Amino acid sequence: MATNVSKFTTAQIAGLTTAQIAALSTTAIASLNTSQISQGLTSTQLKALTTKQISSLGTQAIAALTSVQLAFIETTDLNALTSRQVSALTTTQISGTFTTLQVGGLTTAQISALTSRTLSMLTTSQISQGLNSTQLQALTTIQIGNLTTQAIAALTTTQLSAGLTTTQLQTLTSKQLVALTTTQISGLSSVAIPALTSKQISSLSTQAIAALTTAQLAQLETT
Repeated sequence: MATNVSKFTTAQIAGLTTAQIAALSTTAIASLNTSQISQGLTSTQLKALTTKQISSLGTQAIAALTSVQLAFIETTDLNALTSRQVSALTTTQISGTFTTLQVGGLTTAQISALTSRTLSMLTTSQISQGLNSTQLQALTTIQIGNLTTQAIAALTTTQLSAGLTTTQLQTLTSKQLVALTTTQISGLSSVAIPALTSKQISSLSTQAIAALTTAQLAQLETT
């Protein structure tokens, strides 16, 4: 069956019913080429795929999915993607395509698997409204260091204080720290402030220093 399906034209693939799509074996799904995936599968057919079928797609097939197709993949199906499949997602596929709900539905393993370039292409809405504290803590220091200044500025005070670990905070570059708003600075927790290194503190702008609360200033004196 897998061999036969792999020879189907894109028109034949598109003509399959949802029941037929759902009945295909994982081997048959894995045999589909990139053209059959991107030009053949309809949004309705994609929604009919089971989590096992989704997880059987190769990395080339994942990379071939169009932005429109990705938008129709359920969150539960996205969770079935392996780290290898997630790393195959392109910046175009994720940026502006994934809804905040889809971003928020990614597992910590999937978040860690995102390339730094892909992560840097997330929109401010995807960052501030999609990522939760647990996902943020799953980011590697390399991923944190590659976040754009726009992404840093988009983080909520809750994400900065409850989401980032002390190790992650210490990874922030001078350029990233300068991007923090006064609201973000004044919202840093009693755990976050002492975590800043002397180099990071010296890079804070005068506006940022002015935004510190008296309690935060007292903590800086002890760092």
